[in-house]
Amino acid sequence: MFYQVSIIMVILIISCSGVVRSITAGANILAFFPLPIYSHFSGFKPLFLELANRGHHVTVVSPFYPKGDVPNTYRHVLIPDVKIQSTRSPMDIRHRYNRLNNMISVRLSMIRTVTRTLELNETRAFLNDTQYAFDLVLTECWYSDIYLAIGHRYSAPVVCLSPMAPSVTLSQSLGVPDHPAYVPSFWLRYSDSMSFGERLYNAAIAAAELIVSEVVFRSTDQQMLEDLYTYPGHRNCPPLDALRQAVQLTLVNGHHSVSYARPYPPNVVQVAGMHIRPQKCASVDRKFKALLDGATHGVIYFSFGSNIKMSDLKERDVQKFVESFRKLKQIVLWKWENGTIANMPGNVYIDKWFPQQYILSHRNCKLFITHGGYHSLVEALHYGLPLIGFPFYTDQFYNMRFVIENGFGIEILLENLNVNVLTDAIGKILSDISYEKNAQTASNIFLDVPVSAMDTAVHSVEYLIRNGAADYTLPASTSLNQYQYFLIDVVVLIVTVIALTALILFKSIDELLDKDFYLFTYDEKCKLKNKKSTPYLAIEYKDGKFTRKFQTSWYNKFTWLSGCDKGNKLFCFICVFFRGEKKWSFDGISTIKNIIRKAEKHSISKTHLKNQEQFYFLGKIRTEHAISEGRRLEAQKHNEQVGINRRILVRMVHVVCYWGKQELAFRGHRENTESLNKGNYLELLDLLAQEEQFLKEHFISSFIFKGTSNTIQNYLIQCVTKVLNSKILKEIKSASFMSVQANETTDVSCRSQMSLIFRYVIDQNIIERFIGIFDVSKDKTASGLAAVINAQIIKWEIGNKIVSQTYDGASVMAGGKNGVQNLIRQIYPNALFIHYYAHQLNLVLLHGAKTIQSVKLFICNLTMFHTFFSRSSKRSSLLREQGFKLPNQSDTRWNYHSRAASTIKIHFQELKNSVKHVPEESNWDPISIATASGLLDKLNDTKFIY
Repeated sequence: MFYQVSIIMVILIISCSGVVRSITAGANILAFFPLPIYSHFSGFKPLFLELANRGHHVTVVSPFYPKGDVPNTYRHVLIPDVKIQSTRSPMDIRHRYNRLNNMISVRLSMIRTVTRTLELNETRAFLNDTQYAFDLVLTECWYSDIYLAIGHRYSAPVVCLSPMAPSVTLSQSLGVPDHPAYVPSFWLRYSDSMSFGERLYNAAIAAAELIVSEVVFRSTDQQMLEDLYTYPGHRNCPPLDALRQAVQLTLVNGHHSVSYARPYPPNVVQVAGMHIRPQKCASVDRKFKALLDGATHGVIYFSFGSNIKMSDLKERDVQKFVESFRKLKQIVLWKWENGTIANMPGNVYIDKWFPQQYILSHRNCKLFITHGGYHSLVEALHYGLPLIGFPFYTDQFYNMRFVIENGFGIEILLENLNVNVLTDAIGKILSDISYEKNAQTASNIFLDVPVSAMDTAVHSVEYLIRNGAADYTLPASTSLNQYQYFLIDVVVLIVTVIALTALILFKSIDELLDKDFYLFTYDEKCKLKNKKSTPYLAIEYKDGKFTRKFQTSWYNKFTWLSGCDKGNKLFCFICVFFRGEKKWSFDGISTIKNIIRKAEKHSISKTHLKNQEQFYFLGKIRTEHAISEGRRLEAQKHNEQVGINRRILVRMVHVVCYWGKQELAFRGHRENTESLNKGNYLELLDLLAQEEQFLKEHFISSFIFKGTSNTIQNYLIQCVTKVLNSKILKEIKSASFMSVQANETTDVSCRSQMSLIFRYVIDQNIIERFIGIFDVSKDKTASGLAAVINAQIIKWEIGNKIVSQTYDGASVMAGGKNGVQNLIRQIYPNALFIHYYAHQLNLVLLHGAKTIQSVKLFICNLTMFHTFFSRSSKRSSLLREQGFKLPNQSDTRWNYHSRAASTIKIHFQELKNSVKHVPEESNWDPISIATASGLLDKLNDTKFIY
């Protein structure tokens, strides 16, 4: 028993310590990437290194040797760079950007490049060497599938690597939906929301790409497959179509935050961003780091990538950039490959290579000026940087369209470049915070993933190694024929059914002519009513030199007109039903001479009108059951009066809304007809009645409802309030978070009231809604005010959404223990308290003003007047006798000091008489007399007065 337990323990320890390897550990992987396109290779190079770091034996065939240290399990087979010099530079292609020509040109260039790579002695020596065996092959398949044969060479599954969104042809072979209605071609500058014309052109480009690939290049690709490979057993290689269907996994350098979203099946995985590796500060030149760290105004990075050489730009374009950068405060880092630049300003630094990712990740980098390449776009959004793009060819226009639509960049065509255009674009990017905000939003979406792009790619590769050829991951569309995939057979069936139905409907007039109408049942008559046939008739009439032909538009002009293609004649469909004029209901019209005049004459004939009435009520109601003329007129009159009443009520509602918006009182002191001022509500209605007759007649003739009483006014106000509250409630339900604002003050009647406001965000817009004013004069304590606020929170059902509460700084509101904010927070723990910023500003201004000695002295003098009169009822009576009172003292009140100064100014003489009265009377105590004398001196002091 002891030995059995020991064996089990040893097995568990070995398993946990990793001695037992997974099936994927140490797999032999070939990354066959001989294409001399570094931008394509650099996107997947980190994947090759990561697979080697994780214990796999990775062999990379490429002209780009890795820089720095590589794992021991990484082996590089270096082959020559066969890059073919194009006869046209990117600058020339930009001027001749024809979509179809560009597409064909890229395809031809790929054919030449692939041919050269497979003709190399180094490549053939590697493929012909029988000592190599691999478990998996990684190779690029964008716009060329010839490398798929490498999987057959080593009898290993193939992982397709696509450096950008798959083309139409690649999408078809992978089973990726590529519907031209919402998936724009990367050859175009369209978004996924296309107009009819754009959808038409996009569909034409997609169809052209499929046709060109099928008709022009299909045989060429197959011939290349047969001629270029010489490895052992290459004669047994399956055709290219079979190799395409054998691809089990495709890694696409894409992400929905960096390009337009499109559906992908399980065998296609997006892995954009694998190449992003932030450079450490230690590996950056100290002087260069100091330059970036000291850029107080920021840094602008300018690069057109690895394929476009800045030195190919025309000198006048270079100088436009120079003059634009000269006007900037920011440091400009310009990737320039050849020599120096004339007249270069001091804020511009040029070099043939910069640590791009380190620059973009630096806190002082504010803008990236680029050519719109996909890797540049991914890196910019990874670090949340806005862009200015100068697209040249292929997907760069497509990429910049995405940037513009999502609001984190501006596109400038090189032919439109001038100093003002570039300077304005840079200024707009740097001053308008929305560009940076939108870029940061896209960056958050790009980075907020459960698994990194690298881990996703590695997992997908290892999953394929573990499970082998998993056909279930391939969509069924890969095995469908063209007519099945595009539902051509289904469309043909639908069109056939519609054509047969139309034919049956067109024959309905023949059915009426062949059988007397009275022989049909009532149900048959109702069915035939909607079967009017309108075929095209081959009727012509020669009028001298001209030949008039039958027009189908006549069917629309005369809705009763019907045609019989069997007899090539015209009939009145209604009169055929009920038998009218013989030529229109039985014989038919076989000539179109004067046909318009004949049809108009028939339209007003007595027989036709009678038949038209019977035809109208057929299937609805019998004529004898129609309503009487008297009842119809009565109903018409009633409906007219309802319309007038509605117009009257609308005017009253508009008046209520108007005065509510203006925050003015509705009613006056006396509202009878003799009053000179009946109140705002009635006076405005009287004014409208002078201009609108229906309103004037209503007020003169109506005795039951006029809409002018106090009760009706209150009812209308309640109705409007109910509608507004329903709208607010709808907004609140859609809001995720709420804030409550409250402020208590005293009105002119010395009654304390509290206003309440709800604040929330909908569709990135801040909304503030006034909820109401509540009487709190009976209980102004913290518990009383909190109870009023809580009652409204419960009423509007927002307790689970409150995240903040905002009041002034008074202790009853802001107190940390017994204040309103603490009482509310005990009920709603998430409701953080924020002191009114405006109230804080008021206090800051008040205390700031008090630092001025003369202002401080003036404020103290104002306070002395209130203190003197408020502390004695006998003194207060002096002011009441003069007919005024001083405002209650409160340093936290918004306008206390201005109100106090204004009151003293208005009632200056009355105040002076009240103060002067105290020392002149003998019945006052000495303190009152002394204080009054001092206040009287202040009132006589010109410095205080002025």
